[in-house]
Amino acid sequence: MNTRCLKKIIFLMLIMPVHIFLYGAGSKESSPPSALAIPLTEISPEEIESVEKKELREPQPEETASAAGEDISINLDIPEVNYVNSQNKFRMLEYDGEVLDVTFNKEGGIASKVLAEGKRVVIKSYDSLMRVIEHAEFSQETGKNLLTKKITFLYDEKSQFPAESTEIDYVRNEKIHCNYNNDGFVIFKKMYTGSYALSLSQIGEDTLKLQEKYSYDEKNRITEYVKKSDTGEIREVNFYTKEFPNPDKKLFIDSVLREEITYADEQSYTKITYFDDNQSVSAVYVNGIKKEELFKNGSKVIRRTQY
Repeated sequence: MNTRCLKKIIFLMLIMPVHIFLYGAGSKESSPPSALAIPLTEISPEEIESVEKKELREPQPEETASAAGEDISINLDIPEVNYVNSQNKFRMLEYDGEVLDVTFNKEGGIASKVLAEGKRVVIKSYDSLMRVIEHAEFSQETGKNLLTKKITFLYDEKSQFPAESTEIDYVRNEKIHCNYNNDGFVIFKKMYTGSYALSLSQIGEDTLKLQEKYSYDEKNRITEYVKKSDTGEIREVNFYTKEFPNPDKKLFIDSVLREEITYADEQSYTKITYFDDNQSVSAVYVNGIKKEELFKNGSKVIRRTQY
């Protein structure tokens, strides 16, 4: 083992107690923080076209600045670990790096792993069922060893998927709390900003910035998605009655229907966008190609454009 690895191991053995702070892990504890009241403001119709499917399903948290004077740095070129895949399901994603150390519990199972990639070090802790209960990331970018991110997972009995998880990003001063269903799919997600530190006594009050709710059918397909923030509420409802790859759907902004898509077959559909004053635009697509647009005032056709 080279000198660099030896130094990392010695240091990491000293900082292992760090992941006792903030939250307990391994069994479900108290209920997640209750949602705060969010003032909702009206979203103009012009914003409708900017709402994309991916944005609705996987909205990204806004970046926030680090606390003033905080001496934290991280290599942003290193991909972040993601425990939820594109279908919104929890996954045990292995960290792709150099294994520096492995410790075992008294039953012979793995208790923790110390891994490294460049100047980032990760400590992953496991319970007796080999489930990840904690994921802690450290940065050595400035010659110091700084905790930059920590994720804790709580489980119900012998479930392979967590009941909930809490992630704190000390660089962005953000916290994400998720609840999962029995199949490992996210059902609630709350994103907070605040002033986070290693000591509970130093953690300031959380500010809820965004909350999401997912509903699923028996095949774990999303039937309803609701996103609330200080700019308003977006609700998307999906209908799978036709068994096409893409479901029919309706999009509501602040409880007002703004868009609906109805499929005739796998590649042909009608998309209607609704505006204020009873105005609407209906676009017809055949084999994925726009063929016609109808501009309407109520039921009256104002203009028809064919392509």
